[in-house]
Amino acid sequence: MKTTTTTKSLIFLSFILAFAVALQDGDKIALKTHGSFFNAKYQFLNAYTGNGRVGMASNTDFATVSGTWWKAHKLSDGSWAFESLGNIPNSQHIYLNADTYTGQVNLAANTDYATASGTHWALQNLGDGNVAWRNMGSHSNPNYVYLNVDTYTGQVNLASGIGASGTHWEIDTLVAGFEEGPGL
Repeated sequence: MKTTTTTKSLIFLSFILAFAVALQDGDKIALKTHGSFFNAKYQFLNAYTGNGRVGMASNTDFATVSGTWWKAHKLSDGSWAFESLGNIPNSQHIYLNADTYTGQVNLAANTDYATASGTHWALQNLGDGNVAWRNMGSHSNPNYVYLNVDTYTGQVNLASGIGASGTHWEIDTLVAGFEEGPGL
């Protein structure tokens, strides 16, 4: 039994490491859903920095939906944090955050694990060009684990597993290495 657990852990880690090579610290990215129900209105993860909400948008046009642009940060614990690059600065609403008590997704002020552990994410390669975003928050709750979108309503939340099609995401690199770009 212990061998099986260790093998499963190594396979999961291998998927994460295989994907981690493609995403680099500082990359400017957009997150596109691959939910089974296509809805043109709800394609890209969008941060509303004014009020800290997270929803969906139809495109990544920086002039109209700047919250669809994110900066990837590799954290010291090996997880990732994603900073909204929305053009309405708000020091209280910066990083993609999940509440594993309620399943809600919003924005947090920082990535300090003691106060904002929901800002830590692991990426799981699904083998089809998509990834699942596993929240690494300090409170483990099997009901609220993976970043999910309901493509009928555009509501973003956490799902229990990757069986829900809204947990399948494509990462579009908009600017590699975050050297230059809009809003900077």
